[in-house]
Amino acid sequence: MPTPTETYEQLSAAWAKADAEAVARLYAPDGVWYDADNQAHRGPDGILDHLKGRFATAGPVTYTVKRQVVASDVVLTEWTRATEENGRKSTGLPGATVLELGPEGIVYHRDYQ
Repeated sequence: MPTPTETYEQLSAAWAKADAEAVARLYAPDGVWYDADNQAHRGPDGILDHLKGRFATAGPVTYTVKRQVVASDVVLTEWTRATEENGRKSTGLPGATVLELGPEGIVYHRDYQ
């Protein structure tokens, strides 16, 4: 089982490739992701459906870790992100991610921007 830090790195790498399937595989069957708009996406299938649409219009997202704290099965990461959407690049947007892991993958994920 990957550590919380390794799981965050896998998640970040999948976002950088706009790989919705790789992202979804990281979640437990009962996992939930609350995006920055506080919308809940539940389970790998719900997350996959959402990200297919998002990546189709917004493409890849790269994250640069600024700070990271790990405690047991939780990782809190402060980051900046870079995106390109409709030919417009956006860089340096700050935010944070909280991941909690269970035996089957991510059980809780919340993004803040």
